[in-house]
Amino acid sequence: MYEWIGRLTKQTKKFRQLAILLHLLPDGLLYGLYYTLGIIIYGVSGVELRSQIKFNISELIIDLSPRQIRKMVRAYYRNLSITLFEVMFGFWRLPRRQASKLHAEQEHFLQDALIEGKGAIIYAPHVGNFFYYYWYLSSRYNCLTVGTSGSKELKPIYTQYEQMGCRGLDYDETSSLQMIRTLRKHLEQNGVIFILGDFWRKQFPLTELFGKPTRGPQGAAALALDMQSPVIPFSGFRSHGFTHRLVFGEPIHLHKIFASSQRQEAALLLNHTMEQTILAHPEQWFYWFNLQERWEVKE
Repeated sequence: MYEWIGRLTKQTKKFRQLAILLHLLPDGLLYGLYYTLGIIIYGVSGVELRSQIKFNISELIIDLSPRQIRKMVRAYYRNLSITLFEVMFGFWRLPRRQASKLHAEQEHFLQDALIEGKGAIIYAPHVGNFFYYYWYLSSRYNCLTVGTSGSKELKPIYTQYEQMGCRGLDYDETSSLQMIRTLRKHLEQNGVIFILGDFWRKQFPLTELFGKPTRGPQGAAALALDMQSPVIPFSGFRSHGFTHRLVFGEPIHLHKIFASSQRQEAALLLNHTMEQTILAHPEQWFYWFNLQERWEVKE
């Protein structure tokens, strides 16, 4: 998948020219084009990959019939195609045409949390078009995120959104000490941090997702406990066409529930909020294609 993205982005000049050309097309035609490409990608992706995605879905959502799983896999490919093209080429449309199609709900939860003066942590999984959601937050708040542009295929995408004001710390290029200091200072300044909590690395601490052992970041839980900052569960997803819903949840004050030493337990609670978002829109979760790589063997 990353190789496919790389073919589209490796030549920056052509990449920008294509983005400008697609920007001129009407929404209906553009959506139909991306939708059709999703069907084509589904057909050419190979039986092995499609079978793996079906298996990953069936492992986590056990009450689906084989027919429902096949339908979900097709929807996953279509949504993935639309989102990837939206992310790679849709930035030209964001400020004027696309912004009006990002509909925020219950944003008062975030605004009220910031009145406390301890910043806020927006916590979400990779569902929907997370690049657009971060752009929305960055355009309205003093917002910072943690991601990685270490992949040469993804670098042009991250660079473009950075130029649009979406500031972030690169996990693979920033030392742990510098990252912690920067994030703590940002919260002290009543800033907003956008964290996608289903990010995975082998060196992350052990945790659970959907009851299965895996490794996940505990940074959000640690910051929330240490800084007494509220965590806002967030659900962003495509509702139809190029329209998205951005739903802000009620703040979670982890420091009122757990002791400062209970980071693992606090992180597990945040994982449960992500599970609810994923199960509500499973066809829009990004990681079905390689989910099997993150499970640990139970001892």
